[in-house]
Amino acid sequence: LPPREIEKKEENEQPLNLDDLIKMTSENNNQDFDNLSQDDKNILLRKHEIDKAREQARLDMRAKEIEDARKQARNNK
Repeated sequence: LPPREIEKKEENEQPLNLDDLIKMTSENNNQDFDNLSQDDKNILLRKHEIDKAREQARLDMRAKEIEDARKQARNNK
């Protein structure tokens, strides 16, 4: 996939929580999270942290937009 397509694909993916990651690895790979190599565990956990941080940044930006709009509305009275 070209970089743009990869970005679009990433944007559309919902962040996973740790339980989902554990379930996916055990169901899809027919093995438990505990049986993964330490590197794979670290990668999954890091991806989870990045997804959480992305979502938090998105929420923070949205909160700032709402606050700015409220200030603007107050100033325009």
